[in-house]
Amino acid sequence: MPCQLPGKRSSGHKKSLKETWISDCTWALIAERKLLHQRRFSPSDGEDAYQEYIKMDKAVKSSAQRDKREWLDRQAEEAEEPASRNDIHTVYQITKKICGAVKTGSGSVKAKDGMLLSRGEDKLARWTEHFKEVLKTGTSMPCHCGKPTSGTSH
Repeated sequence: MPCQLPGKRSSGHKKSLKETWISDCTWALIAERKLLHQRRFSPSDGEDAYQEYIKMDKAVKSSAQRDKREWLDRQAEEAEEPASRNDIHTVYQITKKICGAVKTGSGSVKAKDGMLLSRGEDKLARWTEHFKEVLKTGTSMPCHCGKPTSGTSH
């Protein structure tokens, strides 16, 4: 389905940083699909509205795929020049933009009874308990399982 841009932009889709690669043409298709989605639940339109919605949905998805592919190609071309100059910082920034932010949250920790622990201090206490059990050697060696002090070597 060819993309035709309306005279002015439809009731504004706010472009977030995550969606900067979506073209205005695709936004227009998305707006049209939204209208069809609302219409397809009308009893008077019936099966024809549903089929029209399905066609529009496929058009939106293929247009979005095309936009994403073009954006990725532009990013790759943009990264080639800094890579040839060994400008790793710029290449890293472009790679980060493509891959998105890395989420580094603490992993799940379960108590001995299998319950999931959510509070940070509960997780630390469970890790302390775990390592005290694992590192138990039967000798009277001191266990420094608390927070490190300034005298403790790393």
